[in-house]
Amino acid sequence: MTEYKILVGDCVATMNDSDKIAEESVDHIITDPPYEIGFMGNGWDNSGVAYNPDTWRAAHRVLKPDGLMLVFGATRTHHRMAHAIERADFEILDVWSWCYGTGFPKSHNISKALRKKGHEAEAEIWDGYGTALKPAWEPIIVARKKGSSATAPLHQFFYIPKAAKSERSIGLPEGMINTHPTVKPIALMEALTTLVSQNADDWILDPFMGSGSTGVAVLSKHRNFIGCELTEDYIPIAQPRLSYAKEKIQIGSNPQ
Repeated sequence: MTEYKILVGDCVATMNDSDKIAEESVDHIITDPPYEIGFMGNGWDNSGVAYNPDTWRAAHRVLKPDGLMLVFGATRTHHRMAHAIERADFEILDVWSWCYGTGFPKSHNISKALRKKGHEAEAEIWDGYGTALKPAWEPIIVARKKGSSATAPLHQFFYIPKAAKSERSIGLPEGMINTHPTVKPIALMEALTTLVSQNADDWILDPFMGSGSTGVAVLSKHRNFIGCELTEDYIPIAQPRLSYAKEKIQIGSNPQ
């Protein structure tokens, strides 16, 4: 039977505590840590935890020798995460890409811009053209322990929209809102789960659980989940979402 655990508190201390997570007991790690960019002025996104090798040494302790670790990052800061991960005795296998559209910005008419610069003939060619959908992407660092033979498919690109309001609130009691600012789409997390995990009884750890999207995806794919979260306000949001996902798969689809 698929199971999940929620561990409240600092994830580094939790991963270093054998009473909470045994050494080399986790099959894979999939996590969306703070990007260290001070997102929306939140202090938790500017603590340095993702740049600290001790964070990833704790992850190294609990990960099985043949396990894989997927870590989301920001385009301008993920290299610092990767360096900290390497200092914790991991090696980087690849960097995958989650791509999504960010909406239509105010269109800039190319032909008008050229005419302003005196390029009348060139402007005729570009008549009717303007700026279009602004694409964006977030890197996903793929790592394994040094000396491990674990492999992962290379050069993976996922074009999946950001989580809609209805998805963010899935499983929540009526009137409750998912207030987490960086909810990942479940379809993306499901794709990552099945790419790294080949066994339906695997345990997947997310040290930065947030509102539990990784866990919802893991459970939906009939894997077991452990989530750590420091911000207690997110626990009442994650708990019903995970419970909903577990209940759904108990009466639903077969393992994949």
